[in-house]
Amino acid sequence: MSSWLIVNRDTLNPIRVGYATEHQIPDLITPDLNTTSVIDPLSSLGVDAGQGWWAVSPYGDVMIDIIPNGTYWAPSPAQTANQLQGLGLMLNSTGVGIASGVGSPDGVSSFPLTEALSLGGTASVANAQQMLDANQGVTTELAALIASGNPSGSPGGVPLIIGATPLVQQAGAINLGPGSVTTLGPLTVGQIAYEIYLELQETVAGPIQIGEPVSVSLSWVDSTTGLQLGLETYNIIPASPSSTEPHTVHGRGPSRGDQLTITLTNTATVNVAALMNVLETSRVYSVALWQTFQSQGNLKFTGYTDTAFYPPSKVIADSLLTVNAGNTAQRILPFYTGQAKILIVAGAAASAILIDTLDPLVSNLGQIFQIANLAANSRTYTDIMFGNSQCLVQLINSDTKQGTIGMEITAYPW
Repeated sequence: MSSWLIVNRDTLNPIRVGYATEHQIPDLITPDLNTTSVIDPLSSLGVDAGQGWWAVSPYGDVMIDIIPNGTYWAPSPAQTANQLQGLGLMLNSTGVGIASGVGSPDGVSSFPLTEALSLGGTASVANAQQMLDANQGVTTELAALIASGNPSGSPGGVPLIIGATPLVQQAGAINLGPGSVTTLGPLTVGQIAYEIYLELQETVAGPIQIGEPVSVSLSWVDSTTGLQLGLETYNIIPASPSSTEPHTVHGRGPSRGDQLTITLTNTATVNVAALMNVLETSRVYSVALWQTFQSQGNLKFTGYTDTAFYPPSKVIADSLLTVNAGNTAQRILPFYTGQAKILIVAGAAASAILIDTLDPLVSNLGQIFQIANLAANSRTYTDIMFGNSQCLVQLINSDTKQGTIGMEITAYPW
C-alpha cells in the first residue's frame, strides 16, 4: 500500500492533518504550514502511506474515511445540497427565497446595497436592484455597461430574436417606371443581419406579353474605408396585373458592411408597383436566402404558365405533364435562391429537362441545370443550386411518342 486517501465527510467543519517528523507529533493546534494541511468539508487529500499521519477537528466532531490507495472521491448531490443549506445559500429544494437571500448571513434578508456598492460601484447597485425587484431593463443595461461602462449608455449589442430595427418602411407601393432606377440609401446598418419584405406587380399589361424582371441590388460599404464589401443582385418577375396578389418575396442574410444602398431597376416595358420594408436585425443568418412567400394559386406571371408550388412547405415545383412527341412544355418557377433536391420521372417517352435563368444580363447559354437523355420509364434524383434570378423550366419530350414528365423540386432546410 503506497498511499491513503483521507476524506472529510462533514458538510461544515474542516480538519487538519499532518505527519510526524523525527518522532515528533505535528502541532495541529498552531499548525506549521510546511507539515500540515487543511481538508475542507466534503473534500479529500491523498497522502503518503509511509508517513505517520495525525488529524484533528478544531471545530467539532467529524466523520472521515481513509481509503487505501484511493485516488478520487466526490460528494453526492444530497451531500452538496445539505452543505448549501447548512451555509444558508439554499432555503429549500425548490430554491424559493434565493433571490432575496444570496450573499446574506442568514439566507433570508436582502443583499445589503453597501456591500453591492463595494463590489462594483453604482452600476452594480442599479443592476442588482433591478434584478431583485422587477428585472426591468437589465438586459439592455448590461449590454450598455459592457460596451460603455455606463448602464445608461448605448448598448453594445441587442437581445437576440427580438432585436429588429426598421431601415425602410413604406406605407404604400411606389411606382417603378419602365427602365427606371430607384435608389434607397445609403442606410446605416449596426446589426449583424438584414431582412427584406418585397411586393412586385405590374400595374398594366405591356406591349411585350412576357414578364420581365425587376433587379434588386444590395451594395454594402464600410464607412471607415469607403470600400465596397459586398454586392448582391436579385432578379424577380413581378406578378401580372390580373394576379390576385402581388409577387411577395422574403429575403434575409448577413450584413456585409455598415452602410447599405438598395437599387431597384425595372427592366420591363411596363410600370411596376413596388412595396419594400427593410429591417436590420440580430437574428443570425450565415448565408443570404430569398424566396417567394406565397403558393401558386394566388400568383400569376405575364406570358408564363406556372407549375404548382408551395414555398412555405419548401415545395418549389410539383408537376406531372403530358407532353406530345418532340414537344416542349415550359413552366416558370417561384423565386428561390437556395439549394434543392430535384426529382425527374420520365413516363412512356424518353425525356430531358433544362432550367434557364431569367437574369437579364445573361445572354449566352443561360442554363443553370440540364438532364439529357432520360430513358422512358426511368427517374433521376439529384441536387441543384439556384442562383439569384427566377428560373424557367423546359420539360422536353425527346421521343417519337407521347409521354408524361414528372418534376418535384424540394428546398433544403435553411
